[in-house]
Amino acid sequence: MERVDTIKKRIRNLPINKSGISPEYSNPGTYVGYWKFVFESGKFTICPKAKKMLELGRVTNISLRNVLKLMRPCQVGKLVREFKFACVHDCNFETELKLITPTGKIKWVRIAGVLYYRRWGTAEQMIGVIEDTTQKINEESLSLAVINHELRSPLTIIKLNVQLLINMLSAGND
Repeated sequence: MERVDTIKKRIRNLPINKSGISPEYSNPGTYVGYWKFVFESGKFTICPKAKKMLELGRVTNISLRNVLKLMRPCQVGKLVREFKFACVHDCNFETELKLITPTGKIKWVRIAGVLYYRRWGTAEQMIGVIEDTTQKINEESLSLAVINHELRSPLTIIKLNVQLLINMLSAGND
């Protein structure tokens, strides 16, 4: 009975975001911010956390252009395709992008968005989350490097032994 009570307390203490679209993969240590794009006016806004994450703190008027400048052209195209597909097919979207902040840091972010309906069954805006996944990507890269190293070490020893045997056999035939 005590275990059930502690689980209930933990659930009650979980932070719930205002939009209800926090990604399931978010870890407690990840940095999550929110964004909104209004279709009629073309106005794009991001929360202060997202502004800080993207290192746009000194920019007073954040526009979609400011954020897109952080991406490579091919990634801008990828994001636009995902966004258009979600709007045309009335679905959510999620994509992972590499950004270069104004200070020159490389950041990986996962961007997710959902259409938001207010009146008459037409979508008025898209809202979403932006999550900094840089640490996760770096840890995965490090793990792959360690695995790669561990696989190369035994192969090198086997290769050296085979070369030694070939040399010994060729020396014995002379």
